[in-house]
Amino acid sequence: MANVPGPEPAEYDVFICCADESGAEMVSTISAYLTRAGFRVFLDDRPQSGGSLDGRLELIDGIPDFVFLSTPVSLAALSDSNHPVHHEVARALATGRNIVRVSRADAPGAAVDVPPDLAALGGQQALTYDPDRLAESLAILRHSLSSDTTASDRRLMRGAKRWFLFAALFALVGVSLQIVPPLIKAWTRPRPLPPVAPLTLDRKSVA
Repeated sequence: MANVPGPEPAEYDVFICCADESGAEMVSTISAYLTRAGFRVFLDDRPQSGGSLDGRLELIDGIPDFVFLSTPVSLAALSDSNHPVHHEVARALATGRNIVRVSRADAPGAAVDVPPDLAALGGQQALTYDPDRLAESLAILRHSLSSDTTASDRRLMRGAKRWFLFAALFALVGVSLQIVPPLIKAWTRPRPLPPVAPLTLDRKSVA
């Protein structure tokens, strides 16, 4: 019986969905923090002139965590059924991603009417991004992601590899200190001159 290949490993851990540009304070801070924590983050500015979203929607299918940054701009985009943000959230809901909604404590944004097909978004995890309690906010977000364990395992593996390489290098240096000096001493030791052949006299010369 032929072996059925398993699913391909996910290229990213977290898909950040937001209508704001990636350079916005909240967006860039969350993305940078998760990246430093070992998460593989997908964050890409959308072209202003629309275009095909098929690639982005298919990418969502293979990413376990979907973070929706609930800024005023994103909430306005969410209410527009033709906006890419609307389609991305709908795809995340349809494919059962681990969805986390993050809103600012100091600017929760204007209230908008969520379309009926996205009503399930209201039942997803909701977290607060508080700039005054930034470390706590980011830590809570991190532990709300299903890929947190995977990212921690990768971080431990990288640390273990570094320590293994360091130990191997240390052992190599130790062995070299024991082996190299005797070899150098043997190579530089003066070699004895070859023995002189015994003096022999030709019979004719004696005669």
